[in-house]
Amino acid sequence: MTTALSWPTRAAIVVAALVAGAVAVKKIHNPVTNGVNWLGQTQTSSPDPFWDIPLDGAALRRAGKLMHRGDTYAVAYPATIAQYGHDLTAAGLLFFTPAEPVRDTRKATWILSYRPGEVAPAGVRPGALHRLAPGIFLIRTDAP
Repeated sequence: MTTALSWPTRAAIVVAALVAGAVAVKKIHNPVTNGVNWLGQTQTSSPDPFWDIPLDGAALRRAGKLMHRGDTYAVAYPATIAQYGHDLTAAGLLFFTPAEPVRDTRKATWILSYRPGEVAPAGVRPGALHRLAPGIFLIRTDAP
């Protein structure tokens, strides 16, 4: 003969299972819990992607609004922070489209300067200068 569990007993079992699951996600390391933890750390209310290093997404979006089809752009950043090469390149492809990226700053009609303490890279004659944020400038050049 089987007896059905009462409603309070069933509710207690469900609550205990949920608490045990929550503890397991925090304490046990395996691919599933790592995925859950990663989602919890990367899902924010920010309109920006999850950068590997801090970037000013609002400044990058402002820069993108100034660029148009037919423009070219290059990104200048401190060589001492190599991760800028990855994140700023990705940000340019995301926010600066339809302008086209170029590696040579002398061939760019726009240069995003993400270099605290230095506005324009060496060899660049700035035309218009837009201060996007402290240490972040968008430079219009006289490149063809």
